[in-house]
Amino acid sequence: MFFRLIGILTGLLCIAGTGWAQPLSCNCEANLQQLVRKTEEDYAGFPSKVNASTRSGYFNLLKELKPLAKATSDPLSCYLILEKYIQYFADQHLQVTYTNRDPKAKTMVMPQELYFNSRSTDPMEGIWRDADSILTLGIRNNGPGRYKAIVVQSADPLVEPGQLYFNFFEKEGQRYAQEYGLYTSTPAPVVLQQNLIRVSDQYLFARREGDSLSAAQMAEWMTWKEGQRGLSFRQLSAQTAYLRLSTFQNSENQIDDLIRKHDSALRNSDHLIIDLRGNSGGGEAWRAVLPYVLTQAVKGPARYLRVNPETVSRIKSEWQPLLEGRMAASDSLIAEYWKVLRALDTTLQVFAPLPADTYPYFRTTTRPRKIALITDRFCTGSCEVFVALSRKSAKVKQYGTATAGMGEFGKAIEANLPFAGFSVWIPVIKNEWDNKKPADAAGFTPDISLETWPPQDWISRVKAMLEKKS
Repeated sequence: MFFRLIGILTGLLCIAGTGWAQPLSCNCEANLQQLVRKTEEDYAGFPSKVNASTRSGYFNLLKELKPLAKATSDPLSCYLILEKYIQYFADQHLQVTYTNRDPKAKTMVMPQELYFNSRSTDPMEGIWRDADSILTLGIRNNGPGRYKAIVVQSADPLVEPGQLYFNFFEKEGQRYAQEYGLYTSTPAPVVLQQNLIRVSDQYLFARREGDSLSAAQMAEWMTWKEGQRGLSFRQLSAQTAYLRLSTFQNSENQIDDLIRKHDSALRNSDHLIIDLRGNSGGGEAWRAVLPYVLTQAVKGPARYLRVNPETVSRIKSEWQPLLEGRMAASDSLIAEYWKVLRALDTTLQVFAPLPADTYPYFRTTTRPRKIALITDRFCTGSCEVFVALSRKSAKVKQYGTATAGMGEFGKAIEANLPFAGFSVWIPVIKNEWDNKKPADAAGFTPDISLETWPPQDWISRVKAMLEKKS
């Protein structure tokens, strides 16, 4: 088993197409021990995922990984061992990453790899650029399901022409990206739509040569200029408005400004389409949208903290501004938090209940009267929280495909490992939704499925359905 897994790990390195040199070393055994300890103590999903029926498989995995960790000091090989441990839990919120952006560790491709066939019948191959002309990539096939994305031009002085920027690979029928110098157990999904390539909610590239962009593709591409990351609004017709919420990651100010700018149009539209496709979550940047969505005050899921001294200490620190009166809150809410805080200091239970978040209803307008959420399997985490809260409104329906199913465990906190290049994020809160969803990998199922329709037609299809029912 030992030599078989070593062979698998070596194969993975080759499959990933990695060429970054590894001048660093780490005590992999100590890093694995720390990761296991923190996961067993802090992870909210551990008690349910390692139970009587799965415990033997879990301990067999540890037996397999420990000698491998003891035998290596190479950071990348060690990362792959840590990743295998994390992937046992099948929870995208539980993450381990390895970062090595040392300029000496860049992969520069061979001269013969700088040829990019613009006439290739492979839809991925060719030259692609971002909307701000900061980064232009040449993509070429590197074997079945694998591609290299090589820098052709760059306005970033730290990114050189000829440098390998992405490795694209396939897993279970889905394409993913591994960015240079960054390895993560939750890789970025890649979506190819004709002449556009989207990498998670962080990049959008358009084909530079060949067929020109359609009007719809050009409109989407332009919403990625100047750091907009696709966040946009447009009026589809006199009746229907369209709001693209492509990310909730560090986007609070952008979404606030977008909503404020188009408030009048929102109030005067009978229908609103909120497009959440590709939104991998982040914070609660969706709060500015709730007044147009809700028809009553709603509560978030019941929340339970995995109890140990560190998680309790972190929660106390976060609550301090509220408890000290430095945040606007009612006396009853502050009293509820004090009650929970005292219980946390004395509980002997594995989980302790926390106050559920409450989202008040401010009746600002009767419009939009109907709201359509468009989702896909890449709507994760905070995106799913927004879907869950919105679905409590009588005027909301969900269209598209099911969301990812990352809403069961949340509030990921960073745990330190001995090697500085590793980062670990561990969810410490268990969420219980009214309908017991989204469980891991289940997600929220749409009211109306669009799975049989081409994704580029979803907006027009939903618009037609909304206006037909008017």
